[in-house]
Amino acid sequence: MPHVEILITQQVDLPRFTVYPGERWSFDTQREYLGKPAGNYLRVKQAQEGGGLRLGGGVIPSEAITILPEVGACRCYERSQP
Repeated sequence: MPHVEILITQQVDLPRFTVYPGERWSFDTQREYLGKPAGNYLRVKQAQEGGGLRLGGGVIPSEAITILPEVGACRCYERSQP
């Protein structure tokens, strides 16, 4: 399934945890799940439109992320640390 990776470029303290520069988060880009818009698709779309990335009970500002090109296989909502 296609997915995008989002690279964190700045430290951001979210309500549930902190993200650090160099972390990569993978999100599947499946548009629908059980006939409804899929949550990760909406999350990535909002980030691509400049609205920041909803994560950890907060929002990572657009200037703190880089969205990498969409690729084939998916690890779906994974966090990898540098």
